[in-house]
Amino acid sequence: MSRTRSTSGIGSITRHAHRWRPWASARTLRHLLAIPAGLVFSALLATCADADDVPEFHCFLDPSELCDVFIGDMVMVHFEVDSTAVQFNGYELKLQYDPNLLDFVAITEGPLMTEACITRFQNVTFTDSTVAYTHVLFCNGVSIDGPGRLCSMKFMAIAESQGETKIEIVSHPDSLFVDAGLWVFPEHATFPRQVVFLNDGETHFFINDPTSSGIADAAGGSGEEHGPDLGTGPDSRAGGSDLGARLLITPNPASSSAGRVEIALSRALREPARLELVSTDGRRVGGPWTLEAGRTELSLVPRTRNGRALEAGTYYLHARTASGGRALGRLVIVR
Repeated sequence: MSRTRSTSGIGSITRHAHRWRPWASARTLRHLLAIPAGLVFSALLATCADADDVPEFHCFLDPSELCDVFIGDMVMVHFEVDSTAVQFNGYELKLQYDPNLLDFVAITEGPLMTEACITRFQNVTFTDSTVAYTHVLFCNGVSIDGPGRLCSMKFMAIAESQGETKIEIVSHPDSLFVDAGLWVFPEHATFPRQVVFLNDGETHFFINDPTSSGIADAAGGSGEEHGPDLGTGPDSRAGGSDLGARLLITPNPASSSAGRVEIALSRALREPARLELVSTDGRRVGGPWTLEAGRTELSLVPRTRNGRALEAGTYYLHARTASGGRALGRLVIVR
């Protein structure tokens, strides 16, 4: 949430000159010596503890858990803060990624910034492996409190083979957030805080190659309601395909209440393909649909076989031809 910080005049401090009075100094010394040593030691410890007790200021990248994506998928990464992040009005974020596996596409503002102030400064610079984003509110006296989303970055998975990769914050924590023109850091004169990167400031993705074998055989054949076991371990992350074509789905993620999704193959097939939607536990939940020979696009409604809306979650769209060709695409359903 945002809040308006009022400012008031700083009270003046007047220093008065006094003559040194030995009798007064001696009287003060007697009073100090009369204080028990234990109380003096406790006061010193409390002072030291207060000096080291700097509140933390948490930020992180979302998703926080390893996510599976396919080559050609768009990867969304969100920069967020939790409720420990208070009283700031901007940031200078720098992310690093592997340009052999990911390609930076775009960046958009998050609601925590857009809802706080109508006037905002933005600047994006990038190299082949980094993207830097400066984002500051230009409303006088307005500051932000977490939790919330500050911005979202879109990347494309471009790896030529499957593997794990990460996107990480490489900004220094003491020069990431600003509060009215001053860095948020432990030596701040009026409001010291320590910026902390949760999950080491990283987010991880496993990029699957849909033209390699691995997850499972495509659905079809027996007509049983429960399809082949897809598995959930590391060895079952890759998509299975020998069609020599990638199966692309848009929009993805798709809303369970939305209408159609568009299916596209990266090349036309010489024979029809049968498509079915399978859950992560191997159940056939949608279809079948048919992609005719020579066609590369198909529009379908992702619903269960009895016409009900799909539950939120991850599903796999299997395409299979009579000659045994197969391809696999992943569909995420959100509410």
